[in-house]
Amino acid sequence: MESLQIRLPKKLIEKVDQLVSSGLFRSRSEILCEALQSYIIQCNCNGCTPFIVGPFTDPNFEVALQKPIENLIPSKKEIEEIRRKFKAFLAK
Repeated sequence: MESLQIRLPKKLIEKVDQLVSSGLFRSRSEILCEALQSYIIQCNCNGCTPFIVGPFTDPNFEVALQKPIENLIPSKKEIEEIRRKFKAFLAK
């Protein structure tokens, strides 16, 4: 995996750190990687980008690109878990 250095506003970094400390993510890198992958998948499914620049080593990302968007929707159980963690995060 390669490294990328970016600059973000302080408030955004604080929010990222809150997500890490809440347990929703293991690290800043994990949040940014998932956010970028999600953005690229969304753009690809919407036809906004003509191609995806790679290579990507995460097998889940490659599988997600091959599945129709309706197969990417999380299960009810996964949504409930996300809601529970998000409510706990907002309560902090």
